Amino acid sequence: MFEPPEKAQLIRLFKKSLNTTPIQYEIRKKMEYAKGMLLYSNESVAEISDRAGYSDIAYFSKMFKKYTGYSPSEYRKIIRET
Repeated sequence: MFEPPEKAQLIRLFKKSLNTTPIQYEIRKKMEYAKGMLLYSNESVAEISDRAGYSDIAYFSKMFKKYTGYSPSEYRKIIRET
């Protein structure tokens, strides 16, 4: 009978394959989506936060700044000026 892999084993395989953890991968995908939305849409930061899967805009802004070095508003202003 087939035994599904343990959670830890799946995480190890994921990390070996993509060189990142599942959580880090998910965060990166959300941040890249948010960066695109900040560049190409006129939606508010709150709307983009919600669309990216963050119900708490303060937490989204903190994560975005940690990921990019800029707040979402700063990032939008800088990227649109270049």
